[in-house]
Amino acid sequence: MRILIAEDEAATTKALKLLLEKAKNSVDIVYNGTDAWDAVSSAPYEVVVLDIMMPGLSGLEVLSKMRSAHITTPVLMPPLRCPRKIPARRRRCPAPSWCCPTSKPII
Repeated sequence: MRILIAEDEAATTKALKLLLEKAKNSVDIVYNGTDAWDAVSSAPYEVVVLDIMMPGLSGLEVLSKMRSAHITTPVLMPPLRCPRKIPARRRRCPAPSWCCPTSKPII
């Protein structure tokens, strides 16, 4: 499986990449939202893991651009904090009542 990880925390990215490659996946890594958008718009991925708050574009902005471009790749967004606590100007969540049952690191 070809997977893109877009995450600005190097330790989290390294651990996740190691686990996914151990399971025989092909993993590409980017460290900001702008590079994430460039990657998903130029190459096919079977899964994209997006951090919500990254430099450049946020994970939510990348997801919005993906869907606007009809890129329907499944996206995982393991949040560090609940999106309801993200300032409204940065949040473009389609479900405002969404709450975060997961947190990083995911092992």
